[in-house]
Order: sequence, then structure tokens, then C-alpha cells
Amino acid sequence: YRDIAVLLRTTTHINLYERAFARRGIPFFVVGAGRGYYTRYEIRDILNLLTVLETPLNELALVATLRSPFVGLSIDTLHHLHTFSQRNKEAKAHKQSLYFEMERLVQEGGIAPHDADKIQQFLGLMEELRHQEDRLPVGHLLERLISRTNYDARLLCRPDGRRRLANVRKLLQMANSDSVVGVREFIYRVRDLEKISEREGDAPTEEEAANVVRFFTVHGAKGLEFPMVALGDMSSPLLRQERSLFICDPHRLALGTRVAGGEDAVYKTIVAQMQEQELKESARLLYVAL
Repeated sequence: YRDIAVLLRTTTHINLYERAFARRGIPFFVVGAGRGYYTRYEIRDILNLLTVLETPLNELALVATLRSPFVGLSIDTLHHLHTFSQRNKEAKAHKQSLYFEMERLVQEGGIAPHDADKIQQFLGLMEELRHQEDRLPVGHLLERLISRTNYDARLLCRPDGRRRLANVRKLLQMANSDSVVGVREFIYRVRDLEKISEREGDAPTEEEAANVVRFFTVHGAKGLEFPMVALGDMSSPLLRQERSLFICDPHRLALGTRVAGGEDAVYKTIVAQMQEQELKESARLLYVAL
């Protein structure tokens, strides 16, 4: 594997390659870390669970948590729970939260025993940790949540489990090194990082020097050589479609417009020049890759 490199023009679609390699059990390393860390399912699972711990009335986060590996309820039980909750809401003048309806549903029966046990354990754990929330740092709370629900073992049983678990440990490290103690503050911190750190990559599960296939951008591979090189995204269009209403050539102080779908002559000229430059740059990149 270490003899093979995959070169890409950009890492925009690196997640497609990662999923394909993971499905086939091929070890790989993304040089430069990739992107999309905060959108991974395991990170969203943890944020949803912390949201439920902080705000049990958030039903979207609650349902996502119930379906996640933290609890693992079946679709049938979730549907039954939703129907039960809606029926009770219609029968009462005041709105009752889904969180507080779950225990009543378990008591009345009508759901599978193993799912009833999962709900009871989940509610018990939430109440226990909610009493400790103001005394424990968020990192310690997360460690207890993961340990008590066997979330780490459940992740490892899933496809690409090692990477998923590494991402969880990366978030744990962030929580333990953060001076912010409260759950709410940590959730806000991660949400803010998600907005400004779009290119944050997954936690590495392999070292670059290990026996793995390595992914590079073409620019990042300059000066390197490999016995076998695969060039990815070769079928991607080289020229992007220009959709701006106005386009400017700052060197000639020219401004082109595309109003009501009609491009004026200046607009077409500037676009043609830009596309010519893009083709030249693509040819240079291909030359570097070869």
C-alpha cells in the first residue's frame, strides 16, 4: 500500500474516496487531514446527546439521540413513541415534552422489552449526569456518557469504526483541554468552530509513514515520486460555470454584466479569458501530477 499515491486536484470530494476505501478495507492516510470533521455522524451524535442533557425539551436532538448508537431504538419504537406523545398532547390542554412522555410509555407497555430497557437506562443515565453537570467538566461528563453507553465499542462495530472512534477521541481531547466547563458553552464553542473550520479534517487513524495508500493534492505532491500513482477526478469538468450577474477584469478596469439572462460582450470576453487561464492552470497541474 505504501507504494501507492492518489493525487487529486482538490479535496472537495475526498469523503467519497474515504468511504470507498473504508468499505473495501484499504488503509489510507489523507496528507493534509481532509475536511468535514464537524459534520461527521459521531460528532453530531455527541452534540445531540449533550443538547438533550442541557435541554431535554429539544425534541429534534432527543429523537436523533434515541436513534443513535448511544441508545439504538428501533424505527418502530420511535414511531410508537411519537404517536403516543401526539395523542397525549391532543388530549391535554398543555403541551407535554416527548422526553417526559417516554417513561409513561414504558410503564403502559406496548413496545418491545429490549427497547423499553434501553429507554429506562437512558433516562436514568441522563438524570444521574444532570445532577452532576454543574460539578464536572464537560470532558468528564462525555467520558462517562461514552463509557456507560458502550458508545466506543458500538462505533468500532460499524464500518470505518477506527476513524469514527478516533474522531470521538479528538473531540474528547478538545473538551478536556478547554477551559470552558459548562455543557452549553461547549456546545456553542463547537458550533462556532463548525462555522469557521469547514476544512477541519478527521483524526488520523494511520501514520503517513505506515503501510497505507496516501492521498495528496497535486500541489502537495510536488517533488515527490511513487512507484504507482492514481489520478483522481479526471472526469470532473475543468471549467466552472460562471453565474455572477457582474464580472470584472481589474487589469483593464472592465465590467461585464449578465442581466435578465443576457450576457453583454464585455462579460463574454472576460469569461473567455478566465476559462483560458483555468485551462492553462489545469494543464500545469496535470503536468505536475505526471
